[in-house]
Amino acid sequence: MLGWLAAASLPLLIHLWNRRQQREVPWAAVEFLLAAMRKNARRLRLEQWLLLAIRTLLILLIVLAVAQPYMEQLGLIAPVVGRTHKVLVIDGTFSMGYKPGDRSRFEHAKQLATQIVENSPRGDAFTLVVLGKPPRVVVGTPVLEPNDFIEEIENLRLPHTAGDLPATLHRVEEIIKRAQSDNHRLTQTEVYFLSDLGRATWLDEASEESPGNEFRNQAKRLSESASLVLLDVGQPNAENLAVTNLRLLDPYATTKEAVRIEAELHNFGQQNQLRQRAEFFVDEKAVAHEEVDLKSGVDVALAFTYHFETPGDHVIQCHLNGDLLEIDNHRWLMLSVKEKINVLCVDGSPAGNSLGGAAGYLAVALAPRQSVFDGQVVQPRIVPETSLLETDLNRFDCIFLCNVGQFTRREAKVLASYLQAGGGLVCFLGDRVQIDSYNLHLHGDGGKNPRILPARLVELVAENQYTLDPLDYNDPIVQAFRGQQRSGLLTTPVSRYIRLDVSDDPDATVALALAGGDPFIVQARRFKGTSILVATSADVSWTAMPVWPSFVPLVQELLASAVRGQLNDRNTLTGSVIGASLRSTHPNRAVEIHTPDGSTATVRPRTSADASAWSYSDTLTSGVYSVNQGDVGTGDQKFAVNVDATECDLTKLDPSELRSDVWPGVPFVYWTTWQDRENEPVADAVRRGQFHRALLYAVLMLLFVEIALATYMGRHSA
Repeated sequence: MLGWLAAASLPLLIHLWNRRQQREVPWAAVEFLLAAMRKNARRLRLEQWLLLAIRTLLILLIVLAVAQPYMEQLGLIAPVVGRTHKVLVIDGTFSMGYKPGDRSRFEHAKQLATQIVENSPRGDAFTLVVLGKPPRVVVGTPVLEPNDFIEEIENLRLPHTAGDLPATLHRVEEIIKRAQSDNHRLTQTEVYFLSDLGRATWLDEASEESPGNEFRNQAKRLSESASLVLLDVGQPNAENLAVTNLRLLDPYATTKEAVRIEAELHNFGQQNQLRQRAEFFVDEKAVAHEEVDLKSGVDVALAFTYHFETPGDHVIQCHLNGDLLEIDNHRWLMLSVKEKINVLCVDGSPAGNSLGGAAGYLAVALAPRQSVFDGQVVQPRIVPETSLLETDLNRFDCIFLCNVGQFTRREAKVLASYLQAGGGLVCFLGDRVQIDSYNLHLHGDGGKNPRILPARLVELVAENQYTLDPLDYNDPIVQAFRGQQRSGLLTTPVSRYIRLDVSDDPDATVALALAGGDPFIVQARRFKGTSILVATSADVSWTAMPVWPSFVPLVQELLASAVRGQLNDRNTLTGSVIGASLRSTHPNRAVEIHTPDGSTATVRPRTSADASAWSYSDTLTSGVYSVNQGDVGTGDQKFAVNVDATECDLTKLDPSELRSDVWPGVPFVYWTTWQDRENEPVADAVRRGQFHRALLYAVLMLLFVEIALATYMGRHSA
């Protein structure tokens, strides 16, 4: 079409040709007329040249309007309507690690993103977001240099996280608003989603049970400010095997007894997988293996027993035979193995004999096998309430408070620090308890003190004989009593208790209730520890529970739930924050973190007048994180970071489901390859159409000007 620019010379050639055809003949009458016209010759010549220029410009504009797409591709002109801001959102969920051929889905998405940049006109700007949990903004400010942006794409590494699509859309909205505010030359916006369309990421967010309405509103708002393009890099009917869980079946691990460890395997594909080899490792040493048949959609549990000979941090790993998605074939479990479980029992009303006082029965229930505690796994120690501030609480795995009358602000702060370090706290009430002191210092009434207890104390109830309600045995504290009617749990008599209020604490759960409906045992996570509150006493003053057959197993389950939180803090999911309180003599010393990919990171602890702690959030790779806190002789602290098993299901959305269930009413373009843009070039068509439309409007305007000028000149000449 650019060749037709030569047509712009036609008006000039016609003019010159007409001049050559004229022959001058002297004639007196004409000489007289020419003498009269010489006065206006300069004005007439200017009008003729202006008319010639308008007609030539008409041809130029028509040719440019038709040739505009080719000129944009070469970068010879910039669009009249401005530049385009292209936001690339690459799916960073670990299902993108699926490798059906010589490259993974994630590598394919990176290649498509590079093609988008390379085929964009000069002047377009780019930003980059990785969909994950949490989402990660790699390039938040629009970049105009394609080579620099392509380098950012090439440097991307696949995280091992699940996806948070609403949070990702929120970050995209923020980027677009900021770009429109800061750069007015970016008049067009296009958002490209490069994803495998996994149902776990896309469909779950749009379901009625999740905040799908807000998610859809986000998409609608986004479509009003940008053109949406979805590039699908997934494959249907993808097969996948995964280790979905690895857990300790016992409440804690010590060197005195062997522990049981269980792994769960799942076949997410449609075909049965036979004779799959699963291996177990302890501290990278193979200790057991088994071949198992994995049927489609069925969970298979494998367990083994192991006796730890040394205390400290030990890492257990389960590894399944490799398939096309290797990331979820591994799972790790970090166990803090102890020589014994030390329990501190704070007695608010001590007595001389072993079963006297508020904590006597409790101590026997904690170590029921012998009266001498030296050979026991659990070793309780009873101290009076006056010794609370004098005792090093960090030496104990759990603290039981038994009928302690009141607390000072300093004692409450010590207990809060203990929970911040991951300790377990169990509180039994009794006749010496001052309700106002508990609410003020341990429940945080007034907002000045930290909230330690999981419920607020209301009033003493002492009217009837009460029994217990296990609430369908849903809580781990009472699950062991399911089907054990002879244990006596349901018939435990309670004559007095303090009514508990959990209405203002969303984290509190009721493990056991009274037959009248009042909470009896309430627990909640507090900081990094677990806090449990029992509404009655640990002795026989308010209840016959200490002499009932259910008391010993109930106390053991209370201890297990209290210390289990320490295990949970050291085992987490990718994308979560890991950290710990520092007990170092050098609290300001930098903490060194060795990540699973072989890199090393250094973080500075946060210090205050009362405590020092460190945290690390860049846990995007699954595996074991080893932390050196700088204390000589203490060894590295280990954290096991695993993938979210919900992302192991590789089932993908159908495009029709995407339009009807995920983004109903939201306009977007669906592609499976970059070549699809030739069939449905929505975003480019908008830009090109507006440019050539402006040129054609100019042609129409010049036509009216040419007609008006030619008419005026014709009449004036006549």
